[in-house]
Amino acid sequence: MLSVSRRQVIRGLAAGVVCMAGGARAALVPTPDEGPGPFYPETIPLDHDADLVQVAGRAGMAQGEIVNLFGRVLTLSGEPVPGALVEIWQCDYRGRYKHAAEWRGAADPNFQGYGTTKSTGSGSYRFRTIKPVRYTGRTPHIHAMISGPGIKRFTTQIYLKGIRRMPKIICSRGSATRRNRMRRRCCSGRVPATAPPTGDSIS
Repeated sequence: MLSVSRRQVIRGLAAGVVCMAGGARAALVPTPDEGPGPFYPETIPLDHDADLVQVAGRAGMAQGEIVNLFGRVLTLSGEPVPGALVEIWQCDYRGRYKHAAEWRGAADPNFQGYGTTKSTGSGSYRFRTIKPVRYTGRTPHIHAMISGPGIKRFTTQIYLKGIRRMPKIICSRGSATRRNRMRRRCCSGRVPATAPPTGDSIS
């Protein structure tokens, strides 16, 4: 396993009350709400800590490029928000989610797929996970949700800096027939392209 000093580090998550831009308070802007998507866990797994690359009771580690994801939850005025619940979920190294609606096959059993932590007194949080990967119709991303006292729950998505974002295709939780129809439309290119909202980046 790579040492922490050599492991790629992801920073600058804008999944807080605001998006940090260069650390300057004057540059703080609200983080856009992008919705949870269809793969938020139906049941929160027993192992849902901030280390997504190791699952309790399993000896193996998640496949994929291990990274550290960290940032801060701040108000628009730049004040830290302690005690905020930060949740993230994402697909595995093959683009598969741990979810009943996943049709592409079983996800990596050694990848947690979902994790939570709470922001510290300085608003900071950290996760150990894998670098997000592209799958059909989607730019590499990590879903994030913020909630807590005085915070209206919202979700956003985290993207890799420098990776061009593809038009977003919304997939439904509906019947298998409807999901199959959507997949055929995705592959045929008949889904209208819409400009994605301005969002957060990973650097």
